[in-house]
Amino acid sequence: NLKLPKRSLFLCKPNKSIVAKINEAYDIQYYTKLSTVNELSFKIPTIIIKDDVPMDNPNIERIKHRYIFKYVVGGVTEYFLFNESSKAYGDDEYIEYRALSLGVQLSDKNVREFEHFGNLYEVAKAMLDSVYEEHTKAPIERWQVLPQNVDSYFTSSDQADRKYTVGSMSLLEAIYDIAEKWNAVI
Repeated sequence: NLKLPKRSLFLCKPNKSIVAKINEAYDIQYYTKLSTVNELSFKIPTIIIKDDVPMDNPNIERIKHRYIFKYVVGGVTEYFLFNESSKAYGDDEYIEYRALSLGVQLSDKNVREFEHFGNLYEVAKAMLDSVYEEHTKAPIERWQVLPQNVDSYFTSSDQADRKYTVGSMSLLEAIYDIAEKWNAVI
């Protein structure tokens, strides 16, 4: 007996508090990508029927720039940052939304003149710490690398320690660059 896992989609404020459940979403596409941010796209109708009366979809007005979509499949939850929307006209009028997983928030932060020698965990942690030190006046959501999430090969093998240098790039680009230098998968 094969059953598809239950899928749920919610609209959340930037602090992840739920604003609304988006029951009317359809054509939900979830793209899992290796070593890059995941993507989510879906459509919602501009007109819904409630008590046999057509009405404007209230969720369209609720979706705002920098709001977050919470996508739950089975027991797995992932959050996505609202990225873009496009409206389609025709027999069934709808708005298509696209969102990227929250890792995309790291593309807003810059790493400048960073140099560190160590294993993958030490370099990634030092780089994140240096970025957060620059933002002490305007606190930002803190991302972290946990030692238990880094394979021991990247922390204890003969090849683990390396020098890593960044002139200037976004934090997300730097994380991808570190993964590439250590031949790791994010």
